[in-house]
Parts: sequence; structure tokens; C-alpha cells
Amino acid sequence: MDPIQTAIILLLVTSVGFAVYHAVAGKVKGVQGKRSLPLPPSGTGIPYIGDTFLHIASGPRIAGQPHHDKLGSIYRTWFLGEQVVHIGDPDAVRMILNAEHDLVESDWPSTIRQLLGPHGIATMHGQQHLQARKMVAPAFAPKTALAYIPRTVELAESFCAEWADARTVQGFDGMKNFTFQVATELVVGFPESFINKEMLARQKQLWGDWLDGFLALPINLPGFAFHKAMLARKKLLAEYKDNIMRLKDQTTRAPEGAVKPAMQYFVELTEGKPDDYMSSMDVLTDVTFNLLFAGHDTTAATLTLLLRYLKEEPTVLQKLRDEQKQVIAEHGKEINSTACGRMPYADATVKEILRIQIIVVEVYRRALKTFECGGYTIPKGHKMALEMFRVIEEDPRWTKTAPEMAASKFNPDRWLSEEGRKAGSWIPFGSGPRMCLGYVFAMQEIKIMMAVLARGYDWQVDLTEPIKSFPIPAPIRGLPMTFSRN
Repeated sequence: MDPIQTAIILLLVTSVGFAVYHAVAGKVKGVQGKRSLPLPPSGTGIPYIGDTFLHIASGPRIAGQPHHDKLGSIYRTWFLGEQVVHIGDPDAVRMILNAEHDLVESDWPSTIRQLLGPHGIATMHGQQHLQARKMVAPAFAPKTALAYIPRTVELAESFCAEWADARTVQGFDGMKNFTFQVATELVVGFPESFINKEMLARQKQLWGDWLDGFLALPINLPGFAFHKAMLARKKLLAEYKDNIMRLKDQTTRAPEGAVKPAMQYFVELTEGKPDDYMSSMDVLTDVTFNLLFAGHDTTAATLTLLLRYLKEEPTVLQKLRDEQKQVIAEHGKEINSTACGRMPYADATVKEILRIQIIVVEVYRRALKTFECGGYTIPKGHKMALEMFRVIEEDPRWTKTAPEMAASKFNPDRWLSEEGRKAGSWIPFGSGPRMCLGYVFAMQEIKIMMAVLARGYDWQVDLTEPIKSFPIPAPIRGLPMTFSRN
């Protein structure tokens, strides 16, 4: 960011901050007069600005660690002109996640809210949110997810063969292409004929521009990342609107028993209800946008990191290969629902990569009423940042254990141990009314790709390549690799 942009932003944030400060201070004073419990302790930093720039540049882990070390797992800082309560205590986070629509409501930063759209499942509130989840939930039920296995296997095998023929591939790009095609076909419902190299390249560029604005400063003017991201969203929505019209047509002529994409379940429930809020094109396109984002970028990041970790820990890869040999011996070469149900070590490996590399590091809520949390008062109207990365990393099952089971170790065997079967704080998909609807689908997709890799392929990567942690963890150079058949 150049000095002129920085100066403009500082002036804007400071000006807004002074106004916000007086409103917040009045609320806080009133709360302290009524409650015996104090407000969470406040971190150091410039009022109104606080950790804004460090948070955007480096993520919540780096920005928040000094405050956490000094103040504990619940503290306050300034972010984008607003005081935010950061919460990393596992019990407190779980309580808040489960109190959605009662004590709290989802409240993403302004940039994320606008980029996801006001009518998406991630940004809806109250009864609208509950209704939208109910409409799309059948598409992600465990039994429904099994119907997506054959096409997911076909795509995994096709992409791996293509990478082996090419010999070299950017790991992150390759996995994004794979997960994007899975999501566009099986989640959103684009026809297979719609997807080609030109479309993938165009979508990749637009989604990259969109993601760059995810936690940019909310300045919608040319030259700023947020402006570019909003333009990308507009272009993407135009394509999704066309697809919604195709899905509406398919509801009248789809053969009985055909595998339906997830979005078609939603569209079918809006048919014949032109005046229903959920039937509006704004809702249908924003829900499509939300599902596609949740269904490809995050899963691609997980798979890319898995490629890296399996090379760092070759014994894990060998155990996966051995398990696949056993599955083939007992159930044949086809990767079907029966075979997928006989891969306990693969299941454990999926859980482990989601534990050691948290994809969604932080989620946001706003207090609907004043309540007590972890020995502190959270005033009505206050924003909270729930530190998911800290909750998962500090799972009590792994804080006092054998060295090979330490939290810093990549070791899938932990999930097959007695401790692994106990309740803990492994919540990479969240909890409560906003728990990720597609978690079964995502874990199934990761496991299928892992099974295909373990059965017939090998790859080499640079294990010294650094991993950036924010906004989505990924190797900084995209994990270039040589890829070959076994």
C-alpha cells in the first residue's frame, strides 16, 4: 500500500473512530454501572486504529499474540474504528457459537459482508438464516453426499492423470482447479460442458481478485483492493444468474433418481413461490456465491497443505498407501461408498490436517444483549472475534501427552487413540446454528483425492517453502511440484 493511500486510510479511520468512541464509551459506562464483572482488559495500541493494519497484513494470530500473552484468552482491541473483544477460551467460544440468534448474531467485517452479499447464508440473520439452512441441508446430508462419490472419484483420477502427464504443476492451482470443478458441478450445478480451461482461468482470476479484498479496508474507489474485489463479484454473479435459470428449467425435466447438485435442492423449494423472499434472484445468486466459495477455496487450501505434510512425514503417506492396498484387496479397485467407509487411517489424516492447519482462523459475532463470559461482561452491541485457531491448537487432549502426540506434531494416529475418541475442541467447521453445512461433503472430497494419490502417484515438493497463514493458509509460491505415477 503506497504512502498516500495509507495517509487517506488513517485519516478516515481516525475520523470515524472518534465518533464511534463516544458511542462505545457511553455504552460501556452504563454497563459497568450495572454489572459487578469488569469489561475484558484492553490491549495497547493507537485508539480507533489499534491492530487494524497488522491484522489485515499478517492476520489475527500475529496481531493478537502479544495481547494474548499479556492479557489472557479474552481481551479487547481496536479494529477498523471499533472495539472488538477477542475470545480464545474453548468453553467461551463454544458457548457463543451455540448461542447464535439468542445472545449473539454473526457479524462479519464490512468488507466480508459486502463481498459475500447481503442475501447469502453466511450473512443472513434470524429466521431467514434458519430457513435458508433448512432448505439446503438435505443436499449435504450424509446419505446424499454418498451420491456424489462417483463423480468426485472421476474428477480426482482425471486431474491426477493430467498432472502426471504434465510432470510439473503448481500444487495450489491444481487443487483449486479440482475443487472448483467439483463445486461447480456437484454443489452449484453448472453443466460439465460449461467447464473448460478458459473458464477455469477466468474464474481463477476473478476469485483471486475477490479474495484479495476479503479483509481489505472498505474503500470502494479505483486503485483499492476492495473496489477490484467488488467488480469481480459483479462479474461472477452474472454467470451464476444464468446458471440459476438453467437449474429452474431442470426442475421440470430432471429424470427420477438423478443425482442433483446441492443448489438444485434450494431452487426446487422456491418453485411456485414467486413472492417468497427465498425465491428472489438476489437470494439465489448470493446463496450460490456463498456455496461456491465455501466449497472450493478452503478445501483446495487443505488439500495443498496435505500434499506438503505427507512429504514431511513419509511414514504417514506409507500408512495411507498400505491402507489403500488393504481396501483394494477386500473391496476391489472401485472407490465407492463401501470402500470409503473402510478407510479409518484416511479419516484420521483428514482430521489431522484440519487440526494442524486451521483454514478459518477467526469468526465474528455481535452481542444481541449484555452477557457474562469467562469472568467478564460483554456489553450489548459489542463485536467479538472468536479465535478458532487458538481453540483448536490448545485442545486440552494434546497439552499434556506423549511427545509424539504433542499439538505441534502432524500425527493422524492421535485420532485412533483413546484420547482422540474423547470430546475435545476440534471444531474446524464451527459449532451451533452456523456450523458448516457441507462438512461431510468436504471431508469426503479430501479423502477421495487422498485415496487416489496414495494408490497411484508420487510427488516432490520444496519442504522449505514458507506457508502464509492469512486469509487462507497456503504455501507462498503455490507449492510447485513434480508429479508422477508410481
